[in-house]
Amino acid sequence: WNYELGFKGNIFGQLFANVSVYSMQISNLLVAERVGEDQFVGKNAGKTANNGLELNLNYVGQLKSIQITPFANYTFAAYKFVDFVDDGNDYSGNQLTGVPKHQFNVGTFVTSNLGFYGNAVYNFVGEMPMRDDNSKYSESYGVLNFKLGWQKSIKKFNLNIYAGINNVLNENYASMILVNAP
Repeated sequence: WNYELGFKGNIFGQLFANVSVYSMQISNLLVAERVGEDQFVGKNAGKTANNGLELNLNYVGQLKSIQITPFANYTFAAYKFVDFVDDGNDYSGNQLTGVPKHQFNVGTFVTSNLGFYGNAVYNFVGEMPMRDDNSKYSESYGVLNFKLGWQKSIKKFNLNIYAGINNVLNENYASMILVNAP
């Protein structure tokens, strides 16, 4: 079952908001269990409760021929095993493996009437449990990216020239984790 309550609309004219609160109750969730080198099987993790909040804010501002759009996105994910016993180990009440509790993005997009554009985006991902028993967590990390470009439509063609720098702060992180690895 999934229950969701949300709001989407403009606040104070140019501020756009999208807010959702949700609760999804899952029975018989399948999770991966490693049985050998690069070999996994699905096992029944019983019941889980995936409760959360998602928030998105955008503001559209205009300065002469330049449009500035700052934004912020936040996700709170309180995902837990409700009833999960595996080989005599009770994981009930533990945080769901591989899901960070907190994630957010902040940044701004800038565009001009002359076709120039740019953006700066910071993405944060909180720590997440790597094992069903919650004994090991990944480290949280934040990544900052920049992009500058110019675009122009010429007849039926769209020209887009851009350059960017990802991970400006040279953050060491794992964008994906292998859950329940030994």
